[in-house]
Amino acid sequence: MLVRTLLEDGRPVPFGARVMDPTGNVVGIVGQGGQVFIRSETRADAVLRVEWGEHGSCALDAAISANADPAENLEIVKATCRSYQ
Repeated sequence: MLVRTLLEDGRPVPFGARVMDPTGNVVGIVGQGGQVFIRSETRADAVLRVEWGEHGSCALDAAISANADPAENLEIVKATCRSYQ
C-alpha cells in the first residue's frame, strides 16, 4: 500500500522517517513528498508510529483495507500524521 501522508500543518512528513507498527517493527520509510510504502502484512487496524530526528514523531492511521490483495493492485490512500496527545 502507498500512503500519501502529511503532517497536521499540511507539510509532508520528513523524508527518511521510519514508520513502525505497534510492536516497533519498521514497516516502511517515508520517501519524497511524504509518500510511504507500507508492507502488506501490516494489520488493517494498526495505528502506526512515524519517527524522524531526535524528537519528531506522529501517529498515522492509514485505514488499511483488510481485504486488499497486494498481488492485484496498489492501494493508494491519503492520511494525516497526527501529534500524539
